[in-house]
Amino acid sequence: MSRVHWLISATLLLSLAAARPSHGAPPGKSAARAALTGTVRGASGESMEGVTVSAAAEGGTITTSVYTDDQGRFYFPTAPSGKYRVWAQAVGFQAARAEVELSATGRIRQDFTLAAAKDFERQLTSPEWLSALPAEKQEDVRLKLIFVHNCTTCHSAAFVLQNKFDEAGWKAILARMETINVYGKAGDPPNPVIQHYKEELAAYLFRVRGPGPSPLNVKPLPRPSGDAAHVVVTEFNVPSAANPNELVDQDGSDWSGGIPSGGNGSAGLHDLTIDANGNAWVTNGTENRNRSFLKLDVETGKVTNFRLPAPNGFARGTHGIAQDRNGIIWANVFEFGGTFGRGSLLRLDPKTEKYEVFTPPAEMGTVGISVEVDGKGKIWATSDGAIVFNPSIKQFTWFKPLTPGTGGYGVTGDSAGNGWFCQPGLDVVGIADFTSKKVSEIRLPARPGIEEISTEEDRKFDQAAESSFTTGILPAEGPRRMAAQGDYVWWSNWFGQSISRANIRNHEVEYFNAPFPNSSPYAMISDRNGMLWVALPNDDRVAKLDPVTRQWTLYNLPSHGTNTRFITVDDHKPSVEVWEASFMTSKVVRLQFRTKQQMQALAELNGATLARATSQSRR
Repeated sequence: MSRVHWLISATLLLSLAAARPSHGAPPGKSAARAALTGTVRGASGESMEGVTVSAAAEGGTITTSVYTDDQGRFYFPTAPSGKYRVWAQAVGFQAARAEVELSATGRIRQDFTLAAAKDFERQLTSPEWLSALPAEKQEDVRLKLIFVHNCTTCHSAAFVLQNKFDEAGWKAILARMETINVYGKAGDPPNPVIQHYKEELAAYLFRVRGPGPSPLNVKPLPRPSGDAAHVVVTEFNVPSAANPNELVDQDGSDWSGGIPSGGNGSAGLHDLTIDANGNAWVTNGTENRNRSFLKLDVETGKVTNFRLPAPNGFARGTHGIAQDRNGIIWANVFEFGGTFGRGSLLRLDPKTEKYEVFTPPAEMGTVGISVEVDGKGKIWATSDGAIVFNPSIKQFTWFKPLTPGTGGYGVTGDSAGNGWFCQPGLDVVGIADFTSKKVSEIRLPARPGIEEISTEEDRKFDQAAESSFTTGILPAEGPRRMAAQGDYVWWSNWFGQSISRANIRNHEVEYFNAPFPNSSPYAMISDRNGMLWVALPNDDRVAKLDPVTRQWTLYNLPSHGTNTRFITVDDHKPSVEVWEASFMTSKVVRLQFRTKQQMQALAELNGATLARATSQSRR
């Protein structure tokens, strides 16, 4: 072997070591590994960049996906030998499928040709639908924002707009939404924002998505290229808590099926953390009888459910989760199923799998849905305001908000040991000074540009009404989840479609508006390199922000309708790995990243292998 090819092979091995997801081959399969490569071309023979190519072992529960490069080439990490289903998808094209058998004889090649699809509406994601809505007039922009505020907070815009109804049908749906909560249960008091805009919304939705041909000019977004196409995504299918012996029937892997509606109890996976052994620990935020939280063995795909009993046969619900510097996992756990009842803190040692529960005194606020660890090792949780637990002395401290209702959703503890908290229904960020026990707050200004598109009636309503947990008046920013990074605290502005950063010393706030429109950030986390990773649940994408250069990179997820509401990183590995949990399609998702040099090495090695195979076939 020449030195050049030796270097290429060595680089290839490093790239596979950094991105070597198992395909979940059933027990008994050979431990020998092989690599799958190929190309994707259009009907006219042109190379197609950024096409999603996925592979799943026959009988397995793990799917690995990669993206084609600028020459239409794709390269999977090595995988155990056996039979695999492989498919390639791009919005606007019919999916191509094949079955291959990997063996230890070498690299297996599978090429695909994609034919254009006449009707590809059900393949579209939320940003594509939202980009297609009319926006030439100020009134169109206003109605679009009213739609986004009222109809896309619990589920994606694509889930709504892939359907068509007459005006009476849209009215009936909105009437149902008035009294339904975030978990799909009816009976709540009517939501004042939906109630106020119901007639306008029904007429608008009838205009843009009524029966008959669509008036919208829908176009696919550009496919991933460059660094955005150098990602390896592994999806671990998890049986739902409601049906623990079967996988969900709507997992979003076939884009032609549209955005999943939930399927057989699929909804529930929420926050997650990765322990030192690489296993994922995931909370379950919906009411069920079988699971409070779970452990996922990343090597095998095996799921172990943990159940804390609640009244009436339910399992106690969980939602937020975090890991301290000693590897101990902290989660909130509720008195009843789902996120109902009084909340407590759960301390879990992932090595022994033993846990204990700490409940605040009755006179303090409850432990709410989000949990984070501050720079001093204290555990912060949402509450009415914020509540913090000191593990060394096993003591809670409660910080009551200045503005009632602030807190309850987002929380973080900063590097100085102080707490920050927020709630989407109020444009207020609370700050808890742990030493002085004083609470202060930052009031967020109205969003730029809203005054210009608002009517006089909008302004009157905004002054009289308050945003709710799931809807917002037009000027609302809607701060949602939070994260700490050095001297800064970050939060997402769900309605404002931006993220904010506050200096923990002087409380100055900066806004970071993404260059890609029609996206609402949900949660974020900083990695050890200072990059900020942002969950975009309605987009089926992940964003990376470099705070220094303000450069954004978008990574596509291979399934649609995922509704990923949390994001974390595994800093135990040499290279950063990013993790999410798919709330609506019951998957745990890992993103691993190849460098440009690794991609070049893969291309050169694949070309050399193909040339040798061609030469041998001619002899």
